Amino acid sequence: MSTPFDQIWERIVEHAGEQFQTQAGLAFRYEIVDGDRVRPSHSDISISRRELARYFAQVHGASTGKIAALSGGPSFVWSILTDRRILDSRQS
Repeated sequence: MSTPFDQIWERIVEHAGEQFQTQAGLAFRYEIVDGDRVRPSHSDISISRRELARYFAQVHGASTGKIAALSGGPSFVWSILTDRRILDSRQS
């Protein structure tokens, strides 16, 4: 059974290696490791697909302030999940 996040995940995988930018202006790229984890270029941490789906469910359509308050995740998570390339399938 497909979920709304499945398409988001496909675009996250598709855009791996491209440049993204945090809200503070820090440029980064990310890679997919172990098949289901996102690891940004400027960090040793990684976030699983499952964690990203949970963040996405919490922040989808929320304001920037609410996203920060809800997700508690690193800034790269917000940057990826709110990027037009990830949200809008027409940007692929």
